[in-house]
Amino acid sequence: MRKLIYFLLFIVTLHACLSLPLYIHFEKFNLMDWQRRVFEWNYIGVFFNYILFVLFIVITKTKPREIGLHSGRWKETWLWYLLILSSVIMIPRCIDYFSKGGLFFSLPSLNTFFFQLIFVAIGEELVWRGVVQKQFGIWYSAVGFGLIHFLPSLANGGTFMNAISYGFFTFLLGLVFSWVRKKTDSLYPSILLHGLNNILNYLIK
Repeated sequence: MRKLIYFLLFIVTLHACLSLPLYIHFEKFNLMDWQRRVFEWNYIGVFFNYILFVLFIVITKTKPREIGLHSGRWKETWLWYLLILSSVIMIPRCIDYFSKGGLFFSLPSLNTFFFQLIFVAIGEELVWRGVVQKQFGIWYSAVGFGLIHFLPSLANGGTFMNAISYGFFTFLLGLVFSWVRKKTDSLYPSILLHGLNNILNYLIK
């Protein structure tokens, strides 16, 4: 029970941190709106992934290697990893193709590339496959990953069913990323997988 309470407190804390710019406003100025106008993305909110990761490292005195920041078992698992990589890249695109009747290609901005690869993919993997998976396990990591995407989707005006669908999809992705992290004994493969998936979401629609 204590483990579950700590986990839920972590979810609530991270969600509050990610949403913080939304509640910082002075008269007509809103920090979230300003970020989206100038930078396209919520850099300040997402940066809390890095802050929470560093706090965990400092407070628990955990070595980066202990949470997967090392090469791991790349040589032993590269064929298996390529299969997973291909599946994660191809399956959602195939679903989009048959549901929409085609795929549309667009070139994301450099800001989108930078944000999705550096701030989102690396930051989220450090937290979910690094900190959370080490402290709570694979299932907590995947469920938390789904919840932290479900809550903003619901809070930003999305319908409940859309938020549920998004949360469930990211839960499945989180499960894949978590298994990759365990199989390779490294965070780097899951970071690469996460980053490629995010970029392809903007490159192919």
